[in-house]
Amino acid sequence: MHSLRSDKGIPLTSSIISVSVIASRHNPAKSRITIPPAQNRCATGTGFDVTNFTGTNAADNLIGTAAGDTFNPLLGRDTVDGAAGFDVLTIDYSAQGTGAASTITANTSGSFQGTLAADPGGANSVLFTAIEQITATLSAGNDTVTLDAAPLAGGAQISLSGGAGMDTLVADFSAFSGTSFAMGVNFLIAANRGSYAGFEQFALTLGGGTNAIATQAGNDTVFAAHGGSNTITTGAGRDVIWSTGGIDHVDGGTGIDTWHGDYSAWSANLSFGYDGWSGAGALDNGTSFIHIEAGTLVTGSGN
Repeated sequence: MHSLRSDKGIPLTSSIISVSVIASRHNPAKSRITIPPAQNRCATGTGFDVTNFTGTNAADNLIGTAAGDTFNPLLGRDTVDGAAGFDVLTIDYSAQGTGAASTITANTSGSFQGTLAADPGGANSVLFTAIEQITATLSAGNDTVTLDAAPLAGGAQISLSGGAGMDTLVADFSAFSGTSFAMGVNFLIAANRGSYAGFEQFALTLGGGTNAIATQAGNDTVFAAHGGSNTITTGAGRDVIWSTGGIDHVDGGTGIDTWHGDYSAWSANLSFGYDGWSGAGALDNGTSFIHIEAGTLVTGSGN
């Protein structure tokens, strides 16, 4: 066990044998810690400027400071605790793995926590907490990321790339009113709730307000779960769209697409019409859809 001390006299305690300190933008003497190969733990004290932690390709345990830190754990089975401050996690698994399930959730501090992985066994993965900004590129296989986007409302940031393979984004935007999410050419996505690229399939949950969603050729699911006014276009594939009490405009695109309308909370009378030949239908509350081949409708206490 070695005890290192910054030029401000603050101890830096580490169980590693040696560290190299590389110049930072604030103080050339003390900011970046690069951990040498081994099973490592690096824990820092408080009082530092931004600290950059770079791990190894082994299993690393990186613990941040009370300031804002950046973490690049590289490969291996890693853990990262951002601690206090605005902390940034960067992951690049683009050359690794066969694809895996990753989960990003909100913790009580309004930051992100969860697990990002490149393979089902977790040989290349990171378990993280207290992270306010994530920039991650997933593996070359088929990945699925489940995301609770709620921390974005408090100033957190996220940038996710699915990498190669057939990748799925399962994202909950229900904390927001007025989400825009549109998939364009080359799998580029224009969104106002984070930055996303390289995903082919989506399962999106929307909040209230006016939302606009456009996907392309995957088998997509869109939950307009909190009413509002939603414009949803799903392109090719076998898509499922849920309208829950909102006034929605839905285009299922090509493929066998399903629309579910839940208006069980409505007490007003509702009229419904559907043309099975064109796949077009409408409610007299203003909801309309086209290119829908199957579906259900639940109405409320009215006639």
